[in-house]
Amino acid sequence: VDPDSVGLSDFGKPSGYLERQVRRWGSQWQLVRLAEDRRDGDVARLHAALQQAIPQQSRTSIVHGDYRIDNTILDSDDPTQVRAVVD
Repeated sequence: VDPDSVGLSDFGKPSGYLERQVRRWGSQWQLVRLAEDRRDGDVARLHAALQQAIPQQSRTSIVHGDYRIDNTILDSDDPTQVRAVVD
C-alpha cells in the first residue's frame, strides 16, 4: 500500500526497512539456535550475503511487519521455496 495514497505518509519508518528486516532475521536466529549449532556458520554466511545484497531503496510502502521464518510454509521437497506466508 502506498502510504501517501491512503493518508498515512507519516506512518511508521519510511526508510531502512530492508536493513532492519535483515538485522531482525539475524537476531531471531540467535534466539532460536541450539547450543553448539552446526548450522551457525551457514547462517552467518547467509546473513552476511543478505546484508551485502540489500538493494538501494526505491520507494516506500506499507508491508506486513511480522514476516519471519516461522510465519512461512516451505515446500516439502524444496525448502528453499516459500509456498505460503501465514500469521
